[in-house]
Amino acid sequence: MFKAMMISAALIAAAAPTAAAVVLDQSFLVQPTGPANVVQRVGRVSPPNQPETYLGGVQTFTAGTAGRLARIEFQAFNMSPQLGALKLSLIDGDYAAGARSVLAVQYTPFPALPSSPAARAGTTVSFDTLDAGFVVAAGTRYSVLFEAEVAPGLNFAGIVVGTATAPVPGQQPTFYSTDYAGGQLFGFTNGVFNTTPSRFDAGFQSFVDTSVPEPASWALMILGFSGTGAALRRRKRVAFA
Repeated sequence: MFKAMMISAALIAAAAPTAAAVVLDQSFLVQPTGPANVVQRVGRVSPPNQPETYLGGVQTFTAGTAGRLARIEFQAFNMSPQLGALKLSLIDGDYAAGARSVLAVQYTPFPALPSSPAARAGTTVSFDTLDAGFVVAAGTRYSVLFEAEVAPGLNFAGIVVGTATAPVPGQQPTFYSTDYAGGQLFGFTNGVFNTTPSRFDAGFQSFVDTSVPEPASWALMILGFSGTGAALRRRKRVAFA
């Protein structure tokens, strides 16, 4: 019985994860091609002589590395000094395909606005998702919903999605769009989901904790526990014979 338990313990030890190893999974950062940033606006907008509009967005993703999703860092752009907090929601699956299960929610105050466009594009907001325990594999789809907790009025921020030439009165700027192959960006207007994807995508980097056991490791752990249980059952049968 002791020998069986030792073998089981060895199997479990072999399958146990090592120290946490958080690695870069996906990197899709918007480069400062033009002097102006293009953003997915999030918050409240009050156009002249028009009703107030509440804007939001959702970006879909595809994981490339197996493990627990640790965090996602978004390139952010603060446009309003009175902005409250950015609300980020992690969705299990592709939002555009109907997924609505929320795994984690985070409220993050926007950082101070840097002076130059290049510095603004480099400002990031980190969405920590490790505690959600969301295990991904290569090809797993998930989404992040962007909202803002703000006071009524012209209060909004943005997620950087591209760059453009400097605005010139009477001229249409040149937009340098972005195209993330693993997902799409969609907008919300007054809570209504826009099913037509944007020609831009959010600038982001995602990170995965690879210390989660692989499926083969889980099998070894189950085998180890089974071996221990079998040894204990045999011991009971001998004791009561």
